[in-house]
Amino acid sequence: MIRKGCSCRLEEYLAGGDPTEDLREFRRKAGQAHVQTFDISAVAGRAHVLFCLMQSLDLEATGQLLADRVEVDLLQRVAGTNQISEAVRRAGSKEGAPSLLVIFGAPADVRRAYWAISKQRKLRSYGGNAPERPLYRVDELRRRSVVGMADPDPLLLVEDAALLRR
Repeated sequence: MIRKGCSCRLEEYLAGGDPTEDLREFRRKAGQAHVQTFDISAVAGRAHVLFCLMQSLDLEATGQLLADRVEVDLLQRVAGTNQISEAVRRAGSKEGAPSLLVIFGAPADVRRAYWAISKQRKLRSYGGNAPERPLYRVDELRRRSVVGMADPDPLLLVEDAALLRR
């Protein structure tokens, strides 16, 4: 559980010819659950997405989202920008590329959405391995300033996301 009353699934899939249409299809099938898709190479691992999701959900509760919808806020936080078009360019799913589907909401809604989507699309549970050549950038000096972590990138990216304002 991400927070009380909310669960989340992270699933890998291969984007189709039109990632925007894929997202529309996923949202139609998701019912009450929220869904968002990402280019998997824009994600620094499972922790990066989950901590950004926690930020988005906390800010939704206080009415301080970067965008009108929590799914779009999540995309902006993962991408590290408060501009929607830039977030789509940086972190949105790309045609024919490995992608990440994030389904979140009430546990029963997430289960129903997962089953509805998985009937039409081959999904695989996301293991959270960061890509070898990620699209995100973390300054090397900042990376070295974090002591005691094998991979500080998710922590630093989530820190950057927390600083975004509308």
